Amino acid sequence: MTFYDTYGNILQRFDYTHEEKVKDFSVAAFNPAGDTVAIGNFNRFYVYNLNAKRGQWEENTCKHIENYYTVTALCWKNDGGRLVTGNLCGSVDIYDASVKKIRKGKYFLNYVSPSQVLITAEGVNKESVLKSYNGLEITKVGFHHDRYAVGNTYETLIITDMETNRTS
Repeated sequence: MTFYDTYGNILQRFDYTHEEKVKDFSVAAFNPAGDTVAIGNFNRFYVYNLNAKRGQWEENTCKHIENYYTVTALCWKNDGGRLVTGNLCGSVDIYDASVKKIRKGKYFLNYVSPSQVLITAEGVNKESVLKSYNGLEITKVGFHHDRYAVGNTYETLIITDMETNRTS
């Protein structure tokens, strides 16, 4: 698996040639933020996250599914919270795409990528998105006046109005 930078130079390689069970890669799909990619294989798919601080891709997970055969389709939900896979035999599966989940008081935080957090308040059917448009990792989330979510990255501050879902 080879990742390239925007100029076409090799950025990073992951070598699976010595692993017997890894076959040809068949399909890839980036999440809406562009910092997570899922790549299909035979009986498995790999998920990589971009570490914006180091400028490198990191293998997050490899999901092995016995008798799944070749992954032929991958698609992300528009908020990055779910990954849909399809295979050669017509099976369609949906996976929860979370880097981590945290409960902070009455709020549920679902880190769907290093730069995007889905926020749900207890007892409310509305979801807010806290997203770093620079692709920087959100390291801390705080809440103010039961309306505003504040996210910290190592360079910026992100504020989301959870009632209107507007980000500044």
